[in-house]
Amino acid sequence: MVDKKIIGLLCLDIDGTLLDSRKELPPENVEAVHYALEKGVTVAIASGRSVEGIEPLFSQLGIGRNAVCLNGGLILSEGIVQKTIMEEEMVMKIISQAERFDSQIFLSTAEWNITNREMTGQVKELVENGSLRSDYLYCQDFNELRTQAHRYRDEIIKIAIKEIDEANFGLLKQSLIEMDLFHVAKSDTFFVDITPKGEHKGKGVAALARHLAIPMEQVMCIGDNENDLEMITLAGVGVAMGNAVEQVKNAAVYVTADHDHAGVAEAIYRFI
Repeated sequence: MVDKKIIGLLCLDIDGTLLDSRKELPPENVEAVHYALEKGVTVAIASGRSVEGIEPLFSQLGIGRNAVCLNGGLILSEGIVQKTIMEEEMVMKIISQAERFDSQIFLSTAEWNITNREMTGQVKELVENGSLRSDYLYCQDFNELRTQAHRYRDEIIKIAIKEIDEANFGLLKQSLIEMDLFHVAKSDTFFVDITPKGEHKGKGVAALARHLAIPMEQVMCIGDNENDLEMITLAGVGVAMGNAVEQVKNAAVYVTADHDHAGVAEAIYRFI
């Protein structure tokens, strides 16, 4: 039996963690979150999504508006605590890499996204059913995208690139890493997330914990993908989902069940 911990803040990733493989919220996870709240724990969302993409979860889980959005680029605790804007020069460099592979790119502000083409397939389905809820500004090509990126240069926080070709995905990701200007991490199938170097979920969780006056040793984080690595590492209790990538599992103090078997609930009851 693992000893219960003193947990003041619980940070939950969404996709691959809180939601199952159908992007649905298991009732077991909702009940476990309610249990944590009854124990006096502050529960926050920690996601690559924008505010609108996580908004329904605040009411579904019955938690306050505490969140680490856009991989740490936007911190909420009722209102905005912190926001980190990406420099225009950096945005243009990333757009050039996406154009090189003719990939779809999403420039994320706090509330909406700019993208270079209409969405199709699974991404369109996820947007329409609300799993990736946001407002979108569609551009006809990369030139129009650059124009809009310049226009909204004071609002862009995070960039995501979708590339379904596995070989191109690897090349694209590596090219961004080698530029040594960004924090680059896979966030979901076909998606690579880019934030300014040194900006990531772990830094965002630390900022939220500091705002709430909760020491990091009393923070518990649960996640599954590369963009969760830093928060899992920095947390007093870092938990990896059973479906997590190996590097996240290796960094965690505990590996729980996968997202189709309410791994979040299992971890909450084990440690809180």
